[in-house]
Amino acid sequence: MPLSAENSWPAGLLKIFEICRDKNKPLESRYYGPYDKLLNYCFGESFTFFAAPQKLPTSDNAARDALDFTFLIVFDAGRRPVLIAQIKDNSWANNAGLRLEADEQLRRLYSTMLDTCPLPRLWGMSLLGTSARVYLIQSTMFNSYIHFTRPKDIARERLHRRSLASALEFVDDIEFKQLAERAGRFNIIPKAARTNDRKRPAETIDPEALRRSWRGGGNALNALASPYVLTGPIPHPYPVLPYHLSPTMSYVRKTTDMGWPQEDALWIYTVLPEPKLSAELQRQSRASSVSDTDVLSFQPCPNPDHYNQDRARILDWSLPGGTWFFRGVFDGHAGHETVDYTAAKLPKIIKGELTAILEKDTQPEPSVISDALTRAISSFDESIGKAVLDLFPDQAALSNMSDAEIRQIVNDKGPNSATVLRCVRGSTVLISLTDPSKSNVWVASLGDCAAVLGTREGGEWKTRVLSTAHNGENAAEAERVRSEHPGEAACILDDRVLGAIAVTRAIGDFSFKLPAIYTSRVFLNSHPGFVIPEKVRIFTRRNLTPPYMSGVPDIKHVHLPSLDSDAAFLIMCTDGMMDLDETNRLKLEQVLSKRWVNYVGSNFDQKKNLALGLLREALGGDDIEKVSRMLTVEMEFRWMDDTTILVHRLQG
Repeated sequence: MPLSAENSWPAGLLKIFEICRDKNKPLESRYYGPYDKLLNYCFGESFTFFAAPQKLPTSDNAARDALDFTFLIVFDAGRRPVLIAQIKDNSWANNAGLRLEADEQLRRLYSTMLDTCPLPRLWGMSLLGTSARVYLIQSTMFNSYIHFTRPKDIARERLHRRSLASALEFVDDIEFKQLAERAGRFNIIPKAARTNDRKRPAETIDPEALRRSWRGGGNALNALASPYVLTGPIPHPYPVLPYHLSPTMSYVRKTTDMGWPQEDALWIYTVLPEPKLSAELQRQSRASSVSDTDVLSFQPCPNPDHYNQDRARILDWSLPGGTWFFRGVFDGHAGHETVDYTAAKLPKIIKGELTAILEKDTQPEPSVISDALTRAISSFDESIGKAVLDLFPDQAALSNMSDAEIRQIVNDKGPNSATVLRCVRGSTVLISLTDPSKSNVWVASLGDCAAVLGTREGGEWKTRVLSTAHNGENAAEAERVRSEHPGEAACILDDRVLGAIAVTRAIGDFSFKLPAIYTSRVFLNSHPGFVIPEKVRIFTRRNLTPPYMSGVPDIKHVHLPSLDSDAAFLIMCTDGMMDLDETNRLKLEQVLSKRWVNYVGSNFDQKKNLALGLLREALGGDDIEKVSRMLTVEMEFRWMDDTTILVHRLQG
């Protein structure tokens, strides 16, 4: 029966949604078919509604290109409540991060309406593939806020965000019900499913924890695994196909919450016995030894959207005076273009600088090499930005160009596209340079990778951190940025540059280095572009006196003979290695570096891959279930950050 009474909401609408969709498939169409059927059944011909289609993204990554509605439907029911429906295809249901963004977008939409809303209540509905969520806001929850005079934008945002957190009521979630039902058949019951009448508030999930897990952090190593072994059909938030099960049918299968704060998350993982577990870790991390260096790069998530953006380079250069040793770790973000370009081009530039120096003097002063590294890295970064300025040298002319004209220039699928994307994406840099005698080591750091020197002095292993954490959580770096932008409170916001990016120094990322017009007119018109354009528009409004991010590295030099050591090694890694220890991730000097040096030192004389051993220790060491969980958990999105480790044997 069509909905005709207010008291039919929301249970009736949710039930009809469940009836109208195919029981065994998600809503596949982005267009009107399934939704027209639902809407007409719910409201009938006498009910007034309209659909306002939005232009769909055209990239290969369409579902992630923007957080704009696929389409927005507004129901005008006279005296009955207004419903705003946010409808997206099933790809949104398979990514928890995007689902969070979709829910937040619906709340932002309400925030813009609250001060003029004439109705006693608003209903909101998110249809994300197989998931339906209904929200309710009543004007009585806000008292005088509903008609208050509009204050400044930032104050309004804070007030609404705080108010909405308590006003939004989480009413139902079909997907959760189905998961709980499947899990219950095998006594693997989420805590929230034990009480049929329980209603959970919308904010049971900590948004920051969810964002961190989406980015690749999370607290997966402290996950709680179920004590149940699955012997029958497997409860899973997504269909488990036969070909997913056949390779592992002889192994124990369990479920885990992966340390997430919500109570209903269950993901399957496979417990691998030894030696299968060690072999699988080596295979996935592609651990190998090159020259005197052990190296690996690890990202276990098989989703193509989350392919590893780390790069490593191991190069031995025959130069005047002997062989120099170049080791590099590069951590890309927002895409692969900049990190690929940096890993390919920057070593050649450094080699050229070094060759020019050695042709004049085969034993230069350490400061000469340090200056050369600084010059090579900073000028390389500047050249990336200059290439865009060469395309659009006049800001006044750029402001007068149409979007179509700009798109025609920047989306040529050739050199212009490559130039722009190198500015849109970014990469950290961690480089070590060692002279032929392995007496002098230089480390150049730009970003938040880590370099740790271990030396055996008098029979004891000593630790020295040779990198600098260039991110907003480093008080010294945050203060440096603030001192360069006096009076701009948002230059470092929530430990992020302009409230948007963690690193304070990197290659690329010219949205934080060039005037805002280049982001709003050029970068936002590039294709493929930003994953979440709306977030870019928000932080671009804070871009007042660029640059906010630096391309100048920190350089440290160590003269090994002066340390009186008989063995030495250098550990280099991306920040994913630190993030594997959520408790101590910011304690590189106090905790992590010592732990790493102790492990490598105790295994230094053994013929084993030291990088692989470090990764195994970070993932759980001898805890087979914990390591298995990190390798085999069947999640659709990243549960850990890309992790690259390099161990260079210098002495002994």
